[in-house]
Amino acid sequence: MPVRFPTIRTLIVVLLGAIAAVAGPDVGLDTALKQLMSVGSEGRGNTTAAAAWRQVTDRGIAAMLPALNALDRADPRAANWLRAAIETVAERQLAEGDPLPTAELEAFVRDASHNPRARRLAFEWLCRADPTAPDRLLPGMLDDPSVELRREAVARVITEAEHHVKNGDSSQAIRTFRLALTGARDRDQVENI
Repeated sequence: MPVRFPTIRTLIVVLLGAIAAVAGPDVGLDTALKQLMSVGSEGRGNTTAAAAWRQVTDRGIAAMLPALNALDRADPRAANWLRAAIETVAERQLAEGDPLPTAELEAFVRDASHNPRARRLAFEWLCRADPTAPDRLLPGMLDDPSVELRREAVARVITEAEHHVKNGDSSQAIRTFRLALTGARDRDQVENI
């Protein structure tokens, strides 16, 4: 039987949990999120952040949306901590057979005022919990401010246009390719169209 090694993400989660286990007293969710947001360069605040990460993840699914909202104003270091907390909470929720808050996640994704990386993360978890979400959301994202979400929406329209080509419906293919072109920004997609 082959030996399976843990993934990097699993090792990071275990390490963060071990660090947090020796950390301080229970603090409120808002305080814990603020502590994650204040992590500095060269490891400044990492011990406090590890304890805060544990506080956030211990709150379970109730911490998911507040942590996603915190991503709106997070710098890259804080975003790493927040993303790890969000993913840990969501993974635990699904592993326990409990649902994710799909209505709230969808509302978050639809709100283009949120940070694109936070919306993308919410979209990924929404799609895991609700496989019908891409069909519902992506058609309206051809002009989305999130580069990743817009690219995925354009890719779906290109696939649809290619399907029309294969079925010999050239007039519908042309209309669909034109629609894809309205959202395409990446050179490879434009050239493909």
